[in-house]
Amino acid sequence: MEWLDDDTKAELQFNLKHTLAEELSKRCWGIHEPKDNCELNEYLITDLRGFNLASGLIRNTLKNANARVIYRGQDRDYPLLPCLYRTCRNSEEIEILENRLDEVLGMISDVFYPSGTAEEREVVCQHYGMPTRFLDVTDNIHTALWFAYDRTMVKDRAVLSTDDMGYINILAVPNDMNQVKVLDLRDQPSRYLRLHTQQAFAMKKADPGEDKGLYTSFNVAKFMIPRPLLRLWSNHDNIPYEYMFPSKTMDEGLQCWEAVKSKLKENNIEIDKYLKLNAEQ
Repeated sequence: MEWLDDDTKAELQFNLKHTLAEELSKRCWGIHEPKDNCELNEYLITDLRGFNLASGLIRNTLKNANARVIYRGQDRDYPLLPCLYRTCRNSEEIEILENRLDEVLGMISDVFYPSGTAEEREVVCQHYGMPTRFLDVTDNIHTALWFAYDRTMVKDRAVLSTDDMGYINILAVPNDMNQVKVLDLRDQPSRYLRLHTQQAFAMKKADPGEDKGLYTSFNVAKFMIPRPLLRLWSNHDNIPYEYMFPSKTMDEGLQCWEAVKSKLKENNIEIDKYLKLNAEQ
């Protein structure tokens, strides 16, 4: 949280380590789990009110900091890194993949979001399956809970069987486009229905830098929630995968995405392979 002034940073850390920790313990809503040599505050949450309390405390502390508070729900505890950079080891490899991405976005401009800018096309493509410079986030707590629980498309069940938690990261991002750009994708056309069912936001660093686009420095706190509780809080039984990811009969955006894959296939490009390093091209 280097971008915060010293007073706000100190107040935030005190509120997280002491005020929130004490309130969660007193109310039996969760516990603070400090780690040695780690600034990130982690909590085990056992009552949804505990998560709402934490969110409210963070928002109140940062209300004068010119910041946006957003959430990312994850079914596993992996780094906050945009898909495009996950196989990169240095700035040279980042440049290679960014050039390939720009090439692909230009190639599909006539079949996917032709009226949008290159950046709008990129961020919408992100939500239909293309690795990009953006990280998926949301300002909606219940959407974050849903993604922390859902594992519909995960294939490696052996790995998941050892992890009985879901994870929600709360990030605080400065309202400064020169550092991080945060886009509310609900402003995009409704024909891209997936964006709206998911209450989608996305964020992108102005410069991925040496940390390859990692968002650790903007991560205020991490919440670990047992999966049985997540199932209830996310309302997953009533909001299944097919709701959050509508079929192409309902979602025109998915129909356009099928056209993207067809066009790239004509050019002998498989997105998942082309936009990854150390993969067979």
